Amino acid sequence: MPVYPVRELASDESRTADAVTFADQVDIRSFPRRSLGVALVVTVFAASGLRAAEPDPAEERFASVTKYLAAEQARQGIPGMSVAIVEDNKLVWSRGFGLADVENDVPATPQTVYRIGSVSKMITATAVMQLVQSGRISLRASVRDYVPELPDKGETITVRHVLAHLSGIRHFRTAGEFLNREPYARLVDTLAVFKDDPLVARPGERYVYSTWAYNLLGLVVERVSGEPYGDYLAKQVFEPVGMTATGLDDVRAVIPHRARGYARTPEEVLLNSPYIDLSVRYPGDGIVSTAEDLARFAAAFNAGKILEQSVRQVMTTEHRNAAGEPVGGGLGCFVRDLDGRKIIGHAGTTAQASAFLLIVPGDDVAVAVLTNLERADVKTIGLTVARELLGQGGE
Repeated sequence: MPVYPVRELASDESRTADAVTFADQVDIRSFPRRSLGVALVVTVFAASGLRAAEPDPAEERFASVTKYLAAEQARQGIPGMSVAIVEDNKLVWSRGFGLADVENDVPATPQTVYRIGSVSKMITATAVMQLVQSGRISLRASVRDYVPELPDKGETITVRHVLAHLSGIRHFRTAGEFLNREPYARLVDTLAVFKDDPLVARPGERYVYSTWAYNLLGLVVERVSGEPYGDYLAKQVFEPVGMTATGLDDVRAVIPHRARGYARTPEEVLLNSPYIDLSVRYPGDGIVSTAEDLARFAAAFNAGKILEQSVRQVMTTEHRNAAGEPVGGGLGCFVRDLDGRKIIGHAGTTAQASAFLLIVPGDDVAVAVLTNLERADVKTIGLTVARELLGQGGE
């Protein structure tokens, strides 16, 4: 079974929150500029008199992307991977690579369901911002106005603080917390894990990535909407967008097309991932989805179908701490620069999976990458595909 040192967990999740470090960009100079129009080779069996099937225009157009993804899946030893692409705020291409279930030889497809890890935070933040948009939540309000079960810390922790990881509430403290096996029937019961612990920073003072803090946001959604967190997401986010395969990761439920999860030892031996029950942290880490569903979310989010433009602008503007220093993220999403273009989204690393959702708002482009391998380098994959789509794949 893989070992998860506490220090490594904390630093890895911090990198997940930041999502992209641009000091060490992947070298993609070997990829041709705007080479998506490369035609697929079609074999014609002349002797038999059979006519070749008409080539799929989308597969022709994304042939170089397909080639890169297949090579990267093999290079990283990723058992299964699914990728979807959005252009002009429309899902235009998706593909599965490898195996969703190695033991049973089940292929990965665009419909394979994976854990999405901390990409869940962007979805939770979107739900909160919907209620801000309707005037039912104030970003300046104390989170205790909605969740009085959180003890008074002697400082006001606002909803905005929690969304921007400026609350001072701690992240995972032990490997046991991360590897939770206990089921939680109610979101409010999960507060017992962290609510009585002291803050690690004053609210607003510095960026402190916290998955636990997002449990408070799930409760805010429940208290304001009057619905369980998962029910609100289903009705107000997933169903309107057509995300039919997305929901909370109930480990006891039978979920069609669910991928098995894997990890690799330092010796590169593939193992089944450890059992973890994510009901302890649904809002920050516990949603399952497909590459196509995440692409639909990205397209609807960017097109203003989930949030109004003004609210979306607040959410996707880089926030600052009390000293005025940028923190690298907005409300529930990273905010970065990619070759002069603003990009937003989130990455996710959890047991059984790695995920990356990248949106380029100014170009109406998005890439969703889901894998069933822990700690797969999905960020490099997403960035490389995005650059190819934007015509910057070569010199």
